[in-house]
Parts: sequence; C-alpha cells; structure tokens
Amino acid sequence: MEPLKSFFTKPSPKEELRKSQRDFRSVQRDLKRDQLQLQRQESQLEAEIKRAARQGNTTLAKSLAKQLIQVRNQKTKNQKVESQISGMSHRTTAMQSNIAMGNAMSGATKAMAATSKVMDPAQIQKTMMEFQKQSLHADMTAEMMDDTLEDVLGEEDDEEESEDIMNQVSYNQLNRWLQQHR
Repeated sequence: MEPLKSFFTKPSPKEELRKSQRDFRSVQRDLKRDQLQLQRQESQLEAEIKRAARQGNTTLAKSLAKQLIQVRNQKTKNQKVESQISGMSHRTTAMQSNIAMGNAMSGATKAMAATSKVMDPAQIQKTMMEFQKQSLHADMTAEMMDDTLEDVLGEEDDEEESEDIMNQVSYNQLNRWLQQHR
C-alpha cells in the first residue's frame, strides 16, 4: 500500500522505475496467460480437425483449419509483443542505471569543486617541496646508518666466518685421522 502523496510532488526516479517494472510484469503475466489459452485452443482445434477428417467432413475440417491458422498467427503476435515488452523493461532498467550513475557523477563533481576551493595550490606546492627536502634528508641519514652498521657487523661476520672455516678444517682433519687409524 502506497502512502498518500500530494498531487503536486513528482515521484522519484526509483518510484517511477518500480511502477513501470510492476506494469511490465503485469503485462507479461497477461501475455503468458493468453499464450497458454491459445495453446489450449490450438490443441483443441487440431483434435477437432482430426475428428472431422475421420468422419469425412472436409468442409468442417477446412473451416477449423482456418481457425487454427488464425490461432497460430495470434500466438506468433503474442510472442513478438512479449519480447518487445521484455526489451522495454530491460531498457527502462538501463535508463534508471544511467540516471543513478549521472547523479553519482554529479555528486563527485560537486565534491571535487568544493575540495578545489578549499585547497591553496601554492601552499600544496610548498608542502610538497618541504616533504621532498625532508625525505632526501631521511634517505641520507638512513644510508649513513646502514654503512656504519655494515662496517661494525661486517667485522663480526668475518670473525664468525673465519671460525666456521677453522672448525670445518679441524673437523675434516679429524675425520681423515680417524679413517687412517682404523
């Protein structure tokens, strides 16, 4: 049940879309109902034509055949109308989607314009230059610290590596001596 509305207010695009979709579905249901009724009529006419042909009543059979042709033509017309209604429904949905996208783009444009008014390009450029300067300074400091740490840790690494080599040499010599004295 829809709430009462003033005669002077225009329905929103969403409301219009819902109403048109409801109307399209209603028309499609009616067409499907008619299609089923026409199929029943077609089956009945085919049965009556066969009965008349068995009885030898060619005049009745011809008359029924003309009716059958009309029913089949009407079925074809119904199918065409049903596909056109379906196409219109899809186009209406696509139009609503385009309207929503346009509204979103309009809102984004307004937000960008408001942001542009608030921001001062000269101040932004000044801030960016200061950022670059501080970033360069931080990079240089980090590089100097890396070099210092590398020098300090490099000596420890060298000592550890030389001890590993010595241990390996001692282990190899011990293994050779054990193999010789077995």
